[in-house]
Amino acid sequence: MKTRAFLTFFFLFAVLTTQAQWRWRSQFSDHIYFAQDFTLQFSNLSKLNSGIAPGTTGFNEQLEWLGLSYGTIMTSRRYVYDGLIYFSQLNRQHLASSDSLNFTLNGYRFGINAGHDLFSKTNWFDLNTTWGFSYNRLSLREYSTASAGKYINPALLVDLKLDAHLALRLGKLLRLFIGVRPGYSFDISSGKWKRKTEMLPGIPKTRLGGPEVSVFIGFGS
Repeated sequence: MKTRAFLTFFFLFAVLTTQAQWRWRSQFSDHIYFAQDFTLQFSNLSKLNSGIAPGTTGFNEQLEWLGLSYGTIMTSRRYVYDGLIYFSQLNRQHLASSDSLNFTLNGYRFGINAGHDLFSKTNWFDLNTTWGFSYNRLSLREYSTASAGKYINPALLVDLKLDAHLALRLGKLLRLFIGVRPGYSFDISSGKWKRKTEMLPGIPKTRLGGPEVSVFIGFGS
């Protein structure tokens, strides 16, 4: 329910922002695009794995995120700005610690980035250096033969990204956007898991900072 509500907000915000930018055409020239993103985040889950399921392979530390992004590049008379809003859902992972104890790892994240276009004189290629903030929320569920429990790890991250993409014209008004976004995140939160039910005695701190890379494809103007 929360995910649907946020996706609705994401879509409405993007539409309103797009309409506002079309009104500013007399002062700004810009690219606007919606894209489908796939992100591979290289996280350190070793403490989490050893804490909840010692002796097993544990959760995969390469977290896979699938989501949507809304990007824009606005050029005024002096400056070139790049903006990015994104929302992603984690590809759920399952872990069997024993015959009677199982775990699932799920989550979502959203973020906002802004920066500068280093190739502002070209209309078909952009290379943007950006920084911003993102909110990540991991959810760990424990299932046993007796009952079930849930833990939440909310995290605030500082993001540094390099956004490189092609803007290929398909007609007078439509462009195809294809790109890649390598980046690095710094987790500035506590890393603590919060309990929603009393099950496990405690879970090791889990920080989500580290390198990541995204690929995306979308359409825009």
